[in-house]
Amino acid sequence: MWNYSFTLPTAFIFLIFLIYFLANPMLPVRRNRSFLILLLSQGLTIVFDIWSTYLDNDPLSYPGYMLTAVNLLYFLFFVCRAYAFVSYLLSIPEQNENIFRISFFNRLFFWIFEAIVFVSIWTEWIFYVDDTGYHPGNYYNFLYFIMFVYIFEMYIIIVYFKKQFSRREIYSGLLLTTILLVGLVIRYTFSHFLVMDTFCLGSIMVIFLTFQDIHLFEDQRVGLFNNKAFHQYVVEHLHSRHLYLYGYGVINYDELRRMFGGAQMDMELRDITDSLKREYPDQILYYLRNGRFMVTDHKPFEIKEIKNRVLSIGTVEFPSDLEVENGQQLIEVARDVFSKFNGNVARRHIVVDHEHLIEINHNLKVQKALNNAVLNDGIQVYLQPIYSVEMRRISGAEALARIEDPEMGMVQPYDFIPIAEKNGLIVKVGEAVFKKTCGFIRDNSDPRLQWININLSPIQCVSEEPIEALLKISDEYGVSGEKLKLEITEDAMVDENELRNMMIKMSDHGFCFELDDFGVGFSNVLRLSNFPFTAVKIDRELVWQYHDNPTNSVLPHLIEDIRKSGMDVVAEGVESKAMGREMIELGCNYLQGFYFSRPVPLKRFNKVFDLRWSEF
Repeated sequence: MWNYSFTLPTAFIFLIFLIYFLANPMLPVRRNRSFLILLLSQGLTIVFDIWSTYLDNDPLSYPGYMLTAVNLLYFLFFVCRAYAFVSYLLSIPEQNENIFRISFFNRLFFWIFEAIVFVSIWTEWIFYVDDTGYHPGNYYNFLYFIMFVYIFEMYIIIVYFKKQFSRREIYSGLLLTTILLVGLVIRYTFSHFLVMDTFCLGSIMVIFLTFQDIHLFEDQRVGLFNNKAFHQYVVEHLHSRHLYLYGYGVINYDELRRMFGGAQMDMELRDITDSLKREYPDQILYYLRNGRFMVTDHKPFEIKEIKNRVLSIGTVEFPSDLEVENGQQLIEVARDVFSKFNGNVARRHIVVDHEHLIEINHNLKVQKALNNAVLNDGIQVYLQPIYSVEMRRISGAEALARIEDPEMGMVQPYDFIPIAEKNGLIVKVGEAVFKKTCGFIRDNSDPRLQWININLSPIQCVSEEPIEALLKISDEYGVSGEKLKLEITEDAMVDENELRNMMIKMSDHGFCFELDDFGVGFSNVLRLSNFPFTAVKIDRELVWQYHDNPTNSVLPHLIEDIRKSGMDVVAEGVESKAMGREMIELGCNYLQGFYFSRPVPLKRFNKVFDLRWSEF
């Protein structure tokens, strides 16, 4: 009566798949538990589907209570499997009130559906068994309705929470849901062919290859859980107050990797991994890249000493009473603390304290403000005037980025620029400043403003795409390169060939270059001669040091060498008339600092020309 030729090979493939999945380590998080429940539901549904079909095809050979029990269990697990698909999708987004509310109503309706199926033993709504065997009940199609409702809800979940899914996950979610829908339609149309199990296995395979791909959660270098797995575990367990952590970090990892090479370092990392596995057999171990290891558990554990014959290992202690607001804050704290194991390491054992949390919380707020500003065109441009010694007036300005956030107020560059450089938004910030500066130059006809300086980040100096974007913007606004001077710092001078090629390309379009913050790095005037710089900006620290000790001959000789090389000199940090007079006597061409003006918004800049200073 029923054809289950599809179900038997489906059962065999599912068994192989289940063994493979269970053979791999599984992180104890909600997503993995939900997937395991889905697999168990699928397996039991297949078992009772095959068993009930076998009995129903020969009902007179078996007692009626057996037919009733086996068919009942099949229908119960059929509903359970549909519910498990929805529950799995709900386990993927970050858990919040909306997720909890949806999950509550899902559980409620699940038990209602199961109750309707169960009472069919007496009501005969879904099925009944008599002397002739198994028969569908009057409301048998209610099972298709239940499955359809759950499939429709899966579509709703994917659309409603799409911002918390990656693009790959959205497409995969739509694919697996559509596979279920197609299977349901075929099962309803050709009811004697048991194909639903096969289509459900197809959807499970999509989940396994995308959402549950073990390579997404495992570091292939050492075979431990990775950053993504650590993030999932921390976010889920943080507020349960059952989260205990301890960290191990290789001292000066980056320098040692350059020294020993990748192969040798990977071998030492695997040696550390083996030691951690021996010392922490019951805990969860993670490798967070760059020589950073974490140990976690839901209960306190004994701290062990980990040694390596080549590498020095520092430790990070996370007190159990640390009041962390959210998982992202804890992850940022861990990243920040581990970074202290690079460079001149003062301590090899660091205890995370409340001060770390304050600093990280501030950085997270800055990062949020930065993200909002970039997305909503909220990067503001302020201009700080530059005084020309020859013209004895303001002749130019430097464009500086600012962010005014509703929560934090005015966010200063020293707060958000390092974060922008770290998370890759610095190019977006630079383009926003460049675009608004070009717009100001186009709309401003005051001949007293001859040029505006714009800062370039190191990544803009050695990458072709950001430079092409700047050239496109300047063409779009009709602003020639002569109206713009580009400032770069010594950090951009790592790859000299790339930097020189970029500077030559931009110079061909009329742009001039100035070296910013000169005097605090390792560059010398001879090295500068290899690049087409037209001016050098002396760092304010050197200006202030000379003002405090005029007998120091370092700055006078430096300015003399720069002038002899054919470059102009700009003195930064001029805060008084006396400092300005000193810089002029030393031969500076331009002065910049609070003595003339603090940075001002674009719409107020023209008023700067009306200010008067006493003569030098």
